[in-house]
Amino acid sequence: MPSTPALQTLNTNQTFNDFILNNKENKLYLILAIIIILLKFIIYKYLFPYPNFFVGESWDYILDARRNAPVSIYPIGYSMLLRFFSAFTISDTALIILQYTILQAAALALNFTLFYFYSPARLIRILLLLSALFNPLFFPIANTISSDNFCLTLSLIWFSLLLWIIYKPTPKAILWHSFILYLTFTVRYNAMFFILISIAALYISKTDIKLKLAGLLIYLILIGAYVNHNRQVYYKISGIRQFTPFSGWQLANNALYTYRYIPDSLRLEVPDKFKNLDNTVREYFRKVKNDKNNEIEKRKAFHDYMWADESPLWIYFRNNFPGGEHSREVKYWAKAGPLYKEYGTWIITHYPYAFFKHVIIPHIQSWFLPPMIAMDRYNFGLDYIHKSAVEWFKYKHSQIKIRLVDVNIIDGLLGLYPLFTLLIHFLFWFLSIRFFIINRKGNFNPLINGLILVGLFWITNFAFNVFAGQIEMRYLLFPVHLITVFSLLLIGLI
Repeated sequence: MPSTPALQTLNTNQTFNDFILNNKENKLYLILAIIIILLKFIIYKYLFPYPNFFVGESWDYILDARRNAPVSIYPIGYSMLLRFFSAFTISDTALIILQYTILQAAALALNFTLFYFYSPARLIRILLLLSALFNPLFFPIANTISSDNFCLTLSLIWFSLLLWIIYKPTPKAILWHSFILYLTFTVRYNAMFFILISIAALYISKTDIKLKLAGLLIYLILIGAYVNHNRQVYYKISGIRQFTPFSGWQLANNALYTYRYIPDSLRLEVPDKFKNLDNTVREYFRKVKNDKNNEIEKRKAFHDYMWADESPLWIYFRNNFPGGEHSREVKYWAKAGPLYKEYGTWIITHYPYAFFKHVIIPHIQSWFLPPMIAMDRYNFGLDYIHKSAVEWFKYKHSQIKIRLVDVNIIDGLLGLYPLFTLLIHFLFWFLSIRFFIINRKGNFNPLINGLILVGLFWITNFAFNVFAGQIEMRYLLFPVHLITVFSLLLIGLI
């Protein structure tokens, strides 16, 4: 079998700035990219003069920013960004410019990092640039008041710095990486498994053991400090030490998608501390069993039991927790987290086959063909927004408009992206397996270390999402983009 042509690492004595600015080809790429980014922004903002708002989620971020909340239902990082940015301007256009600019800059930074360490062929460089500049979901996510854009941006920077730690480790690279890892953790809790990939990068790195240990210590100190901060704040406001109640509600949500398929006659007796909650859940399932109009029961495993007011978790919460009538206030919401976590764990461990069949299998399907959900329609199909957004951005009214004859055309085209996601998953693994088979006895190829990191990230992200996550297209933009760019690098070897 012929050997795959090896990618060659560049002379890393050349600085990254010189590589971009003093190389005519790279400088041309950068200039063209800036022009395209600017033109795209002008066109998109003309068509969508207002940001996109996710009903419920966007309002929560704005309210948390207004209150300067130390913790919230969602990770607090994006609300802190909103509050910090408001010290300079409350312009929604300025905020979207920032979000779009940092996202595109992060995507380009990853591209040039790949150019720097792998030196792919010119055609592959062009395709990599196109994947960053013309990803159809990058602007819609940057135009949304949500943590998704900030998380995607930080994730792209995080992985770029991982490559620096492997191929050109310096104390500066490790410090920057630690800072970005910390910020990512404050924006999306699934970044908790990012540290595993970061540790793997330190292990692969050729740097000395002292720098590796120093990097590991910095990771643990920063993440540990944030976890401890959350535990202390939750103890202060709810009397319970916990990192986040979100995990308890999420676990109970997933458990109910298992429990609803267990017939009453086959349900085991629960421990005494769960009986009142279990009675509420059973009564709910009896009532909705034949209700064909119940929207929650029409879906497979999702997150409706976690958020819908009519779900048994919220019914029990309102009736049994002091302050439950205040619904989403975090100090009350947090009190239910530990109980729901224990209850959800009990159900999952006692009905493992049903959990696998009714939660894991649907989640695996959603992973490969992720539903658009919140991104399915601009502003959820509404032409108005919540008063919190009106007050925060100083709008004159709550009506928002677009300059498209039919927004469904754009929404319909974006709805095709999950099909691309399905194809790129299989393409990436086919090319990766082929690469490792061909190179199992050949010369060392510098792409191997990068592929190892991507593979580890894919596996851990997959495991987290199918077991405990909420799977939507917007949450998978980073892993999909990551395997896309590495698939292009692998294609360049054929």
